[in-house]
Amino acid sequence: TLACTEDGAYFPFADTLKRGRENLLKHFKGYYAPPATIDSIKTWTYDYDVVEDGYILYRKFYVDWTVPGYSGNTQGAGISYRRRLPDHTIRIHRQLGTHIHQE
Repeated sequence: TLACTEDGAYFPFADTLKRGRENLLKHFKGYYAPPATIDSIKTWTYDYDVVEDGYILYRKFYVDWTVPGYSGNTQGAGISYRRRLPDHTIRIHRQLGTHIHQE
């Protein structure tokens, strides 16, 4: 199960806003589908703020990837708002990301 709220939203780089768990799942499955291969991935939180019902996380990422005949890396930063739900789980509620593409 995708760890986001039912009404979660993601604003991907160079794309339109994706809203709702079902649409987010379709987006991520398509984005990471073959022929792309993720060779390595690193993510980390470099800062955060506590808010009334959750956390705002400031994150960075670095990915090495390959497609047939081509490889490169992508790095960037993002902000996610993770909200605590009534069952006390914490889910991604809003997220956005920026990318720096290198060949």
